[in-house]
Amino acid sequence: MQKHYKKLLILSVLSFVILAFCTDLSKLPPTAGPLLILSPSQNYGSFPLAVSFYVKAIPSRGKMKYLIIDYGDNTQKSILENLKDGETTLQHTYERFGIFEVKLYGMDESGSNEVKTSIITNDSPQIINFQAYKDEEFLEPTSSFSLGDTVYIKAICKDSNGIGKVIIDWGDNSYDEKEKDCSSSHIYKEAGDFTIKIYVSDDNKFAPYPLSSYAEVKIGIFIGGSSPKNFPPIIDGFIEKFDSELTQTTIVAGISPLSVSVLIAVEDPEGDEIKELAVDWGDGKSDPIPATGSKYVARKSHTYENAGIFQITVSAKDSFGKKGVRKIAIVSVAKQAPIISVEPKAQDNQNPSEKTYTNSATIENYIITFDVSLYRVFVLIEGNNLPGGGQEIFIKELYPSAISGLKANTYSFSVTYAGDYKVTFYAVSDIDLDIPNKIYCSSSMSCFNNYCTGEIKSISLCSTYKGKLENAKIKNSSSFSFRLVYQ
Repeated sequence: MQKHYKKLLILSVLSFVILAFCTDLSKLPPTAGPLLILSPSQNYGSFPLAVSFYVKAIPSRGKMKYLIIDYGDNTQKSILENLKDGETTLQHTYERFGIFEVKLYGMDESGSNEVKTSIITNDSPQIINFQAYKDEEFLEPTSSFSLGDTVYIKAICKDSNGIGKVIIDWGDNSYDEKEKDCSSSHIYKEAGDFTIKIYVSDDNKFAPYPLSSYAEVKIGIFIGGSSPKNFPPIIDGFIEKFDSELTQTTIVAGISPLSVSVLIAVEDPEGDEIKELAVDWGDGKSDPIPATGSKYVARKSHTYENAGIFQITVSAKDSFGKKGVRKIAIVSVAKQAPIISVEPKAQDNQNPSEKTYTNSATIENYIITFDVSLYRVFVLIEGNNLPGGGQEIFIKELYPSAISGLKANTYSFSVTYAGDYKVTFYAVSDIDLDIPNKIYCSSSMSCFNNYCTGEIKSISLCSTYKGKLENAKIKNSSSFSFRLVYQ
């Protein structure tokens, strides 16, 4: 009897195994989804951010059929072939600023699916043009001060989440702690060489800890009437732009490939010989510059092939080995201009483009914008007589510095004066445009809704900003025209 039961048991097991092998798993009812693990090596860091992703996929039944990772920066990849024993490690570098949602999609042979997500951000603050000055207007950067002088420092600090805490280390055991302000002043009590350091944190309240950036500048404090022991060469420089005329700037933007030309001036304060001079373009390439004497001026050119934000740095060393380093410019290179789409509708729910309206017109504009970097959106309205009276040009910023990705917004306006009107919406790279959030008038009484009224000077002011919008290098626009008549 016992042998008979054993035979029945063996036959039952064999039947189950044969059934399992012969069954089409995809036709069985779905079960719970496959087990997916998505574990990044870090969620927060500075740009550019390299991240390792540990991935594990265990099917609920049969084998994995699909396994796809979306890195959140318009990059997707099928990684099923990367699996070994159900796991793999992936490497990815985020080469632009932003907050990215990473998604891991998995489906097994039974049709069950699962999604895992993780958030990555590399949007640490940008510290631009950090320098020391002798004047509180920040007009003359220098590295040499007399004992008793007030040392003023200033930097341009930018972050899409806003600037939070700022800590300044003056290099003499003195510190300043500020909020949202990257400028300060200090008086040293002793002579010597000092390195001033600035630490800037962002104001992202959703991060487990704030992202921060660091910059430094070296100065010398010496007793009045005496010579400093030895200071590094003083470096100055800027980018030369050749448009309709030659202009000088420390910020330039454009679409790749982007060529820039810099003018560099170096002088040693003690008259020492300049022995080494080089420019670092910030994209992994640098050029040595042959220099002679204690003063030297040179022009160098470079072409940026890849997209990104790059700092141009010049270094110089004198015959005694004292080295000076200065960041002279920042370059923003884009693969393409921001995308903008505008759908205007008037009160008759029709497109107002090239139409004529009677007595008044109210137009609502549905705006969709997208970019891979930070951008700003403006509206420019040109007409015979705009709301507020006496104004031929109206410029208003609709929303600034949008984080990369898709953004939708609406903007409405009304006109009641007869005339021909042209409306243009601009999406412009944030770094490519120097227009304040508010356009100030020469008289505060004439400022209305960010534009000036009743002043010839104000029209000229708005015309200047119109030129900046039209001449921006990284931009796209959408326009329409309409006419208003009285009956």
